[in-house]
Amino acid sequence: MAENEAGYEVLRVFHLAKYSVDKRVRKRLFLSDRIVSEGVFYEPDQQTADHQHPRQDKIFLVLEGRGTITFDTEEMQVEQTCMIFMPANLKHGVKVDDDSCLVLLFFKGPGRPGKN
Repeated sequence: MAENEAGYEVLRVFHLAKYSVDKRVRKRLFLSDRIVSEGVFYEPDQQTADHQHPRQDKIFLVLEGRGTITFDTEEMQVEQTCMIFMPANLKHGVKVDDDSCLVLLFFKGPGRPGKN
């Protein structure tokens, strides 16, 4: 990650890519009091269990691969370039297709108070 005097940061997501056959790998990208961003790297057939964020809206961007995102009782097939918005408190999860890896970026806000 490159930082500068102006305060912005630049990174190359695929340089951070790591995969594990045991479970998905999460990498923190950016963190401030307004936003949290992470990359999530999945092997085929891995998943993130259904969960929710009571105070944070969330945006997913699929960079690579295919899978299914669940929203409460609905399912949506996603693939590269899909972008999904989820309001706070919506139960959601991720399941990767059995013949594809999956790279997701997510952005949640608000972030963590006290982080710049």
